Amino acid sequence: MGMGMGMGMKRVVFYIVFSLTLLMSGLAQAYVIDGLLTSWDLVITDNSQKLDTDIENYVQNLSADAAQLPEPGTMVLFGSGIFGLLVTSFRRFFRQLKRGMDIFMAGVAIIVTAPLWILIAIAIKLTSKGPVFFKQDRVGENKRYNERRKAVRNTDRRTGQSFGRSFTMYKFRTMKVNAEETTGAVWCQEDDPRITSVGKFLRKTHLDELPQLINVLKAEMSVIGPRPERAQIIPTLNKSIKKYNKRLRVKPGITGLAQVRQHYDSTLGDVKKKVHYDLLYIRKMCLLMDLRIIFGTLVVMLTGKGAR
Repeated sequence: MGMGMGMGMKRVVFYIVFSLTLLMSGLAQAYVIDGLLTSWDLVITDNSQKLDTDIENYVQNLSADAAQLPEPGTMVLFGSGIFGLLVTSFRRFFRQLKRGMDIFMAGVAIIVTAPLWILIAIAIKLTSKGPVFFKQDRVGENKRYNERRKAVRNTDRRTGQSFGRSFTMYKFRTMKVNAEETTGAVWCQEDDPRITSVGKFLRKTHLDELPQLINVLKAEMSVIGPRPERAQIIPTLNKSIKKYNKRLRVKPGITGLAQVRQHYDSTLGDVKKKVHYDLLYIRKMCLLMDLRIIFGTLVVMLTGKGAR
């Protein structure tokens, strides 16, 4: 997507501020000297020696005054500090705005898709035994990165590594009951026999994720963000994938940049790619990015891209 602009943007700002500093310094000196010449109404006279002395003294005084001005590097550092403060303030404001957007979008989506919930529930009950909804513990935001307060977190006792809060995530059931009773937590494969006939359609259209709108209203998830993972496999992924734990700095989402860009995870390599997209989203998180992801998600739902 060409959005790796973090360090590049800082360098551009640095060179712009530095260049403007040099330019303003040169213009200021030119303006002062021009004022000097104008005020003296220089003409060719016999008193040229006195004039040379006056100019020399003025230049010396000008140099002394210039020595008291801040260095260009100091001005650049000051400018970059102001820029960093503005970026931090904007991101903090967007986080608050994002929560409001989540509540609005989740509320509207539940109302609009309410008839679909009823039809999906009937279809699940008619085609397979078991409950309509599937509930599973997932790991959410690690508030240690954003808030100085005590919170119950998942921790790998062997390493003391802290992860995020546990919460119960809701989905429409797409697999047979007790599908992982003998295999444990495994990735879904192509034409997975554990998936029901209705489940294949729900996964293809991603309608099985609709109940997570409830998680959004409960402030456990966001509409857009990294997908939440199961607590059992996070310690393993954290060891195998560099910077994996950083994706827990924000609330998990129903959809995200990784879901728009690639298919369901089936290998460790897929997870590594997903983490790359997740971290990219966290670095570049903004309103425009969220709108693009929402549009991309609608395309994925209509085309069935990446479904298993």
